[in-house]
Formats: sequence, structure tokens, C-alpha cells
Amino acid sequence: MEKRNLLIPEIQVELQNDNCYEDIFRYVKESGLTKEMERILYLSMKLYLQDNNLVTVDRASMANGLEVRCPLLDHDFVEFVCRLPMDYKLKGFKTKYLLKKAAEGFLPRKVIYRQKRGFGIPVSKWLMGELKELMLDYLSEERIQRQGIFHYPYVHRLIDEQLTKKKDNREPLWTLLVFQIWYERYIGAMGCARRTYGRP
Repeated sequence: MEKRNLLIPEIQVELQNDNCYEDIFRYVKESGLTKEMERILYLSMKLYLQDNNLVTVDRASMANGLEVRCPLLDHDFVEFVCRLPMDYKLKGFKTKYLLKKAAEGFLPRKVIYRQKRGFGIPVSKWLMGELKELMLDYLSEERIQRQGIFHYPYVHRLIDEQLTKKKDNREPLWTLLVFQIWYERYIGAMGCARRTYGRP
């Protein structure tokens, strides 16, 4: 639904036969797993951990001259854990059950069983504050329509809901903003170069 609302009709027609879940289906088929929870864990490992978290950590650490190691992602260790029964991984609603039990002899319980904390960034605060003008500039009607990919009324609605605090649209707005900056810097620049130097 969001994709249909976000893209202009011409692009929607071009993409109507594309399956955005193609990678997920391929990974599930390749895995040979049949149980739903095992499939979910496998997809999380392939799509979220491998293609998102680890890439982000690698780029951020190397940009600051740091070498990050992930001992729990040792190849042999991961293969061993994947073969364990599901009860060892998820016991009721207790996640990382076996890992936490194994750590009890080494770490205080308040460390092992504390509430999980992510490494989120204050995107919503930025879009409402210091990045507001940048967002309004790059997601302006003129720029969106000139580019010819996104349906501006929907983009405008996302912005309006965010600024009036009717709805938290930080994720799609942040994604759109980053994409627009990237597009104008690289794709848009290529178009300008072709026009300037008479390239086809």
C-alpha cells in the first residue's frame, strides 16, 4: 500500500509485475527450513543482521579507525547454534535463553537480564528540529516533481503528519531524505553532465 501511494502512477505500472518479497522467498527456499520460527530466525540473520547491522557497524567503525570483532558470529559457533533445538533459543517469551543461562556464572544477573537497549538515533527529533529545513528543501514539491519518481501529495502528507505530530513518519521520511540527497548528488549530477557535454 505504501509503495502504491508513494510512487507516481507511471512507475507503479512499470513495477506491477515485480515481487518485492522475491529475496525473502529465495532465502526461505534455499534454507530448506520448514518450521516458521526457524525461518524467521534465518531471515533475520540473512536480511537484518548480515545486510543491515553488520554493514552499518563495519562502515561506522572503519570510518573512525576502529576494528570491530563479533565473537558470537564465529562461523563454527553459528553453525552449532543453528542446529540446537528451538527451546534453547526461545523459551516461552524469553529470548537468548541459552546464552543468558551460560552467562550466569560470569556476569551479574542485572547485566544479563536487563532490558534490551538499541542504538537508535533521534531521527524524529532531528526532522522536527535541526534537519527540518533540509527535509523541507529536499522533499519540496518542486524537487519531487522535477525528479519524477514520487507522488508529491503523499510525501506532503507524510511531512505534515510528522510536523503536526499526528503520526510518527520518521522512518519513511528519513529514507526519502537520504535517497533524495543521494539521487541529486549522483544520478541527478550524471544527467546534468550529459546535458552539458552533449552525451546521449
